[in-house]
Amino acid sequence: MRENLVVFDFDGTLTTSDSFVRFALRSVGKSRFAGAVFRCAPYLAAWKCRLISGGRAKERLFAALYAGHSREWLLENGRDFARDIARLERPETVKALERHIADGDNVYIVSASLSEWIVPWANTRSVPADHVIATICEINGRGILTGRFASKNCYGAEKVRRLRQVTGDLSKYHITVYGDSKGDRELFAIAQNAIQIKS
Repeated sequence: MRENLVVFDFDGTLTTSDSFVRFALRSVGKSRFAGAVFRCAPYLAAWKCRLISGGRAKERLFAALYAGHSREWLLENGRDFARDIARLERPETVKALERHIADGDNVYIVSASLSEWIVPWANTRSVPADHVIATICEINGRGILTGRFASKNCYGAEKVRRLRQVTGDLSKYHITVYGDSKGDRELFAIAQNAIQIKS
């Protein structure tokens, strides 16, 4: 009998809205966030016109917001923000997460957002840090954020690639996926049980 592997998207699935924007507003404030969006407007427009990937536009915005800050600063803000996520939770999906954990299923959270705020929240739900797969930010030798990503944006096919990297051969599992957007299509494609969360 195959082991149950259960995969949850984060933004829009376990939460009701995008956590990246909420985290940015909380960590740097409305004024700095607005300034970063203004400086990145050409990249955001190019993404909307499908001239560049969403991952590239997101990386530019991340750089405008966080390049030069320490990783410790990001972690501290992530821990603080994780306490606010309770207000963004989608109750029915969080209950499903808790049920799968209680049943002993192998549960992962796979997200395009960053682990710095997903992991502290996941830990409160008994999901260990090594079961959170997310976009990774680049840190230099002095512990400072460069503004670049050390991984690809964890979206679409990259979600499946990263999941396989951690779990190995996916054919040995019975896979259930909870997701809400086109960024989860490739995960849905490998699942025996695909659960689309409606906004």
